[in-house]
Amino acid sequence: MELPGRAQADSYLILIPYLHLNEVWIDGELRKYAYFQVTPAGSVIRGWDNAPHHPEVATHPHHFHAAGITASEVRTLTDVLDVLEAEYRNG
Repeated sequence: MELPGRAQADSYLILIPYLHLNEVWIDGELRKYAYFQVTPAGSVIRGWDNAPHHPEVATHPHHFHAAGITASEVRTLTDVLDVLEAEYRNG
């Protein structure tokens, strides 16, 4: 019997603000995630998660937190890193 897994990490990426991540894996499947960019002091800049608290969003439960709540195609840490890399490359 495989037990639910949980991954938590904080990472400081060069030229990218602090990134907090939380993932819950069950039976090899990513069930819950939250990826948030925060300042060194811990204030949220923006984030992506799949908590089911915004049913009005078209991509429910997946959504993006910034100046408000919007739909999001981000589903994995790789997706977040792709967004951050594209922003960095495009200045």
